[in-house]
Amino acid sequence: MLKKIIKKRAYEGNKIEDNLLFVTLQTQIVGLDMNNGYKQIFLSDKLSNMCNFYYDKDTKQLLVYNTSGHAYLYQMPEGKRLSQKLYLRAMDLQPDSIAHKGDYYWYSDTNFCLRRLDIKDGSTKQILKDKERRVVNVIQVADRLYIFTDMRREIEGYVKILCYHIDENGDLKYEFEWGERPYVFMGYVRRDFDRKTVIVGAKTYTKYVGDYYVAFEPENKRFVPIYPITDEAWELYGHTMLEGNKILAANPKYVKVIDIPSRKVLAKYEPEETIYSATFLTKNKGAIFTNRGVYEFTF
Repeated sequence: MLKKIIKKRAYEGNKIEDNLLFVTLQTQIVGLDMNNGYKQIFLSDKLSNMCNFYYDKDTKQLLVYNTSGHAYLYQMPEGKRLSQKLYLRAMDLQPDSIAHKGDYYWYSDTNFCLRRLDIKDGSTKQILKDKERRVVNVIQVADRLYIFTDMRREIEGYVKILCYHIDENGDLKYEFEWGERPYVFMGYVRRDFDRKTVIVGAKTYTKYVGDYYVAFEPENKRFVPIYPITDEAWELYGHTMLEGNKILAANPKYVKVIDIPSRKVLAKYEPEETIYSATFLTKNKGAIFTNRGVYEFTF
């Protein structure tokens, strides 16, 4: 059963706290209280172009930014704006490839290097720039950053993963690195429902049969295949190994809830609108984001 909770075009969203769903609209981020009939409790300042957001559960800071790299920083749950408009000097950032500790944010920038934002004064600094390789994504695990680099030229190469420790001053201290073959495509990064497991895409020409979504296990320096990338499952959302081994496979026409071990379809939803994305909200509830609004579903 589908229940419409927003009537505006919505591109994606995520549950930032147990009761709070935040949704990406065209130029703003809206926060909804799921325990109070999806009542609106937050609305960000407007930014041109499509927006997205990064939320730190420890500090409860919300970084709202657009595809051009302009941003605002808020303190939740009050919704107080902490900064004037920031310029990240990076475009098309993905929330799950942004790292944060203290006064600093790290992310890959337009020039293929790692960039650090200092929220005290809004300044940014380029670090880890390499003539031969580009920084593709940044994965944070506690006080460690795993920085994925790829060859700049369009040749078959390999992902080199650099591990750095964030010290108490916000400086990066090199620890180790390794090269990953077969090739792993890091253009797609998403956190699991548990917010711990990192999901990426494994490209063709690998030891996996075809293209696969894989789970990144930094402690073991390996990638574990989860589910094949198909035309049907062209985007994978809300995968969870811990909450019943279910995934959401979304395409523009429908969303399926799939059991990973058996590949059995547990539920299918067709809102008759263009689907942009979907996410789990609880073990048996989710949301679908479309060109005409947001739907809640229960399975």
